[in-house]
Amino acid sequence: MLLFCACAGPGALQPSRGPRAAALTIPPLPSPLPATEELKAQSDRERLQNLIAQPGTDAAVANGLARFLPTVLAVKERPAVYGLLGRAYAAAVAGGAASDAEVEAALCGPQALEIADKTAVVTAAYRLASAGSLLSFVDKCLALVTHANPGLAPPEAAAFARLQGTVKSLKGDVAGSLEDLRRAGAAFDLADDPNLHLRLVTALIATGSAADACPRARRLYAEHPLLPGARASLSACAKSGQSVDTVIAEIDTGRKARLLAGRRDGGEPAKALALETDAREVVDLELKDPDRLTVAVFFSTWCPHCNKELPRINQLVATVGRDARLNGKVRILGVRTSIEREAEPYEAFIARLQPAFPIWTDPTMSLAFASFCKHQGLKPALPTVAVVDTQGLVRYVLGSGDYQNSAQELFWALQSLLDQQASNKP
Repeated sequence: MLLFCACAGPGALQPSRGPRAAALTIPPLPSPLPATEELKAQSDRERLQNLIAQPGTDAAVANGLARFLPTVLAVKERPAVYGLLGRAYAAAVAGGAASDAEVEAALCGPQALEIADKTAVVTAAYRLASAGSLLSFVDKCLALVTHANPGLAPPEAAAFARLQGTVKSLKGDVAGSLEDLRRAGAAFDLADDPNLHLRLVTALIATGSAADACPRARRLYAEHPLLPGARASLSACAKSGQSVDTVIAEIDTGRKARLLAGRRDGGEPAKALALETDAREVVDLELKDPDRLTVAVFFSTWCPHCNKELPRINQLVATVGRDARLNGKVRILGVRTSIEREAEPYEAFIARLQPAFPIWTDPTMSLAFASFCKHQGLKPALPTVAVVDTQGLVRYVLGSGDYQNSAQELFWALQSLLDQQASNKP
């Protein structure tokens, strides 16, 4: 079963945290070379999988992809490898890795536009700029695209405006960034790039356009409440004598109403999950508990969104423990799935994230998670967080986002279910 991490599409490169290798080994070309483009493409994909399966840091993966790229036989496979290279290098630099001349030559050297289109080159540079990294190199990428062809098609122009506006903003030219950011904001949805829209809101505020900034800031906070800077941007909405906290309370009321409106009614009780304990003992884990509400967290160790979600679940555990009404009436459990793709040793994962709730393992090809999703009519995506009532019915299902306040949303959902239980008692 192919699982999707909510943060990445199928085949997306995931960070490797296993044993580190200084440099990856480039898989050799087949001999004899494939005769057709389709056979070349198949060979390229197999070699690519062998490459990224090797343990290594993001920096090692990026360097390996840069060295692999010239060996790709099928022309149609080169853009995909280029895209992986851009993501890996951005992750490496964001993690503190030093710049790599070999990688940068592959991304924005003279041959780059023979491998990828202008939008792909600009997107790779944007990933670096978004982290505030290597702006001098990003300038070279901008120059490459501009000099290659001054004329840009609409999608290319939007990507170029996003990059150029971001660079200007990061260099302190907030006013000069505004028009580029406006153009980019009209093309890229807030759900896909909240940081772009935050830069746009910041530029609007700085240039005295609070009236334009306010509705954007409200939507930004409503959809990405944990985005750094989202709360502060609501200063554009605070009326005379009104605090930002008052604006936040108003928006949170709407967030809560939308969450509770998504309650699932009807359906069949969740079936027991065939799982294993850490001691490899087989168990049938019941999600129904007649005395407690259940929060079930399905995650993988390799999924970046899951790595961001689990600390929020820890926060929920602490909140439940402190709350007199919830304490003893809620259990929180984890289900580790898609273990075949794990690179980091599980013990290291536990030591790093220190989950404050018990975890069971879905041992074979994500069968337990797949069965749960099929039975509940859900598309398998990681992480998935389900709130189950005392009858075993799944009442709420939360996906995830980098800046979603799932601890708060789960608290609201649990409170609502307890309220219902109390109202149903004779």
